[in-house]
Formats: sequence, C-alpha cells, structure tokens
Amino acid sequence: MSTLIIMPEMGEGIIEGTVVRWLKAEGDSVQRDEPVLEIETDKVNVEVPADADGTLLKINAAEGATLPVGSVLAIIGQAGEAIPDDQPEQHAPTAQQHNSQASAAPVTASASATTSESTPARAIDGVRVSPVVARM
Repeated sequence: MSTLIIMPEMGEGIIEGTVVRWLKAEGDSVQRDEPVLEIETDKVNVEVPADADGTLLKINAAEGATLPVGSVLAIIGQAGEAIPDDQPEQHAPTAQQHNSQASAAPVTASASATTSESTPARAIDGVRVSPVVARM
C-alpha cells in the first residue's frame, strides 16, 4: 500500500511552498520520520519527513516547483509496487476560504441575536419564551 507525501500546511496564511531540493531520489529506501525533501515558503524553510517505511516510488514535484498546500509531492511504497496512475490531487482550503467560512458564522449568530432581541418575548401558559421557541 502506498503512502503519499503531501505539501504540509506550515503556518497561517501560507498557501504554497517551493521544493528546494530532494534529499532522496526515486528508488531510494526511506524510513519513517527520515527527511525526504526541503520546502521553502516566504516565512520558513523545513525538511519534510517520510510518513512510512518503504521506497520512494515516484517524485511528483521537481526542484524549484511551487505547489499549493495539500499537493501530492511524492509516493512511498514497497519496492516493485505498481504506482497508481490516478493519485488524487489533494488541496487544503485556501486562506480566503478559511476567512470567508470563519466570518460567516459570527455574522449569522449576530443576526439571529439581533432578531431575538428586537422581538419581545411572549408568554405561553404563563411562561416567557423567546420568539424562536414560540414558533416551534
């Protein structure tokens, strides 16, 4: 079973990284947590370790290539293992998507709070209930 080496998310606001150099070549054996390549961003340089023991079957990114976070950089598997042709390109949400999702929740919450505050509570069977509860 093959294991993918994915472009890691290395900090808030970092949406891509550049492959500086490969420390291993295709066909080399790797051990879990052994550095396989170096990645550079505008804020940090980091060595990316292997997630599994095995052989570096395929390198998907050339040195100098800039790829988005979540991209498949390489495949680790057993020597002689067939490389799947249909490896999914995994992409993490971009910073703009994170911000739009995060800002949408407070707006919705404040809108419902404003609605319930502007509409007075009413009593049902002598118990005060909010408009939302009254509608249910």
